[in-house]
Amino acid sequence: MNPQNIYKTAVITQIGLFEYVFMTFGLRNAAQTMQRYMNSIIRDIPSCYAYVDDLLIASVDQESHKSDIDLVFSKLSEHGIVFLGVEQTRITAYHPQNNGAVVRFHRHLKSALIAHFPENWLDTLPLVLLSIRSSFKQDLAISSAELVYGTTLKLPGEFFSNAPVTTSTTSVLQMLRQHVRSFRPVSTTHHGSSAAFISDDLIKAITCIFEN
Repeated sequence: MNPQNIYKTAVITQIGLFEYVFMTFGLRNAAQTMQRYMNSIIRDIPSCYAYVDDLLIASVDQESHKSDIDLVFSKLSEHGIVFLGVEQTRITAYHPQNNGAVVRFHRHLKSALIAHFPENWLDTLPLVLLSIRSSFKQDLAISSAELVYGTTLKLPGEFFSNAPVTTSTTSVLQMLRQHVRSFRPVSTTHHGSSAAFISDDLIKAITCIFEN
C-alpha cells in the first residue's frame, strides 16, 4: 500500500480506528492487481496456476510436485511474500476485551427470556428484544432505539390511555348515524366503454374460431 493512500482505507472498529497497510480485496481493482502480480511471479513455472491469492500446482508425479512446491515458495520468497511476517502465531478465538459487550448482552437476553417464558423462547423473543432496545443505557446515556431511529419506541403499555373519556358515547353514535344517512348512491360510470362489433351472423354460426 502506498503510504500516501493508507488513510483512505480507514475504518472504525469497536477498539478504535483501523487502517490497512497492505492492499485489501475490498478496494477497487485490488483483485485484478493481485492476479497480475501473481501471474508475473509464477510465469516461469508451467505447472503452477494462480487464481487471485490461490495457487494450484499440477505436477506430473510426486517427485516433480515436491520440486515444484520448493520452486514456488522460492519465487514467493524472492518477491518478499511472507505469511503475516511471523514464523508462528498463537491466538485465542475468545477475546474478552473485545467481546465483553456481546457476552454481557447474551447473558442479559438469556436471563430475560428465562424470566418470561422458560419453555418457549421463540414466542417471547420479540417482546424481550423490544424491552432491551427501549431500556436506558447508563454508559451511552441513551437507549438503543434512539441511536437507531432518533426517537423512543412506543411501548405496548402506551397504546392505551388511562385518561377519562369526556365525549358521550351516545352523541358519537348519533353523529355516526347521521353521517351514514348522508350517503347517497352514485350511478356506475363506465370509463372507456366503446361499442364492440358483433356480427349478426354470430347467433346462427355453428362453429367459432378465436385467434389470439
